[in-house]
Amino acid sequence: MRVGRGRRFRLKTEFGTPEFETEYLAALAGHPTQTKGRSAGTLGWLFDRYRETPAWRNLSLETRKQREQIMAPVLKNAGHQPFAKINRSSVVAARDRRGETPAQARHYLEAMRGLFKWAVDAGMAKDNPTIGVDDPARAKTGGIPVWTEE
Repeated sequence: MRVGRGRRFRLKTEFGTPEFETEYLAALAGHPTQTKGRSAGTLGWLFDRYRETPAWRNLSLETRKQREQIMAPVLKNAGHQPFAKINRSSVVAARDRRGETPAQARHYLEAMRGLFKWAVDAGMAKDNPTIGVDDPARAKTGGIPVWTEE
């Protein structure tokens, strides 16, 4: 929401609820209410910070959408865990759990590589646990069949 040319405020509560009314009135007064966020130092918190950066905005819309879809179940299961405890073996284990679908495992690694590359560059993480983790092997196929005359 925005009043005139003033500062914008995102209203995060559901329309029609008493909480929405409180948040709306506070935004009109220029004092938005604080909503409960993720705890600092968790994987969910780190991903939220990543999504606020130019590194995230420079990705194509399709890549951002894909990475959000990949990270949604990860954050649901482990978003409350400290990201500093993620190590190479936990990344390898997560990749291997997705081994039935090599493309999904590869996309998971790409999402984690992007997140931790940014975190190291921004000084939020000491090291990148995805370094040295190999992509899963691609399935061997016969390739695309050659066209015949008919």
